[in-house]
Amino acid sequence: MTPRVLILHGLYGNTPDHWQSILANDLKKQGVPAAYPELPRKDTPVLAEWLEVFSAQVECFRPDILVGHSLGVLLILHALDMNPDLRFRKIALVAPPAFNLPIPEAETFFPVPDSVIRHRTEEGILLCSDNDPWCPLDQSRYIEAHLGFFTKRLHGKGHINPEAGFGPWPEMFEWVVQPSADA
Repeated sequence: MTPRVLILHGLYGNTPDHWQSILANDLKKQGVPAAYPELPRKDTPVLAEWLEVFSAQVECFRPDILVGHSLGVLLILHALDMNPDLRFRKIALVAPPAFNLPIPEAETFFPVPDSVIRHRTEEGILLCSDNDPWCPLDQSRYIEAHLGFFTKRLHGKGHINPEAGFGPWPEMFEWVVQPSADA
């Protein structure tokens, strides 16, 4: 079964050299349907507006895999919290911001729902760095405990973005296209 992948950027969006932009292009080149919407007001986002885009993508595009980075992770968590029947084959949550450190430009995303979402997917992964300026190590451990996802902690990779050396990310591409571990 060919996956359908919805990729959700974070605050300020992404540049063409960001791993999410490259992932979307690489998936499309391989014939894998991938949606990578530019979310509205990316510099001063409003959760309700981002949720509208998410809902429209789920309804029209019908993804079975979600890949969120930074504030895109919080969008996924809010959407799942508000829609208890939503299920996805895979969910990747990459470099979420700390739940207890609200971001002034994105205040409508806080507080963050911290319900366990492991049962909402066949395979979920939380990818964090041990030196992410947006999520101190103690907060990434808190997020890990509350979400119930397998966690891969990367050493010295900052916010897992181009500034930390993440452009092409073959491991993420492979994770997306491989069948679910539980399948």
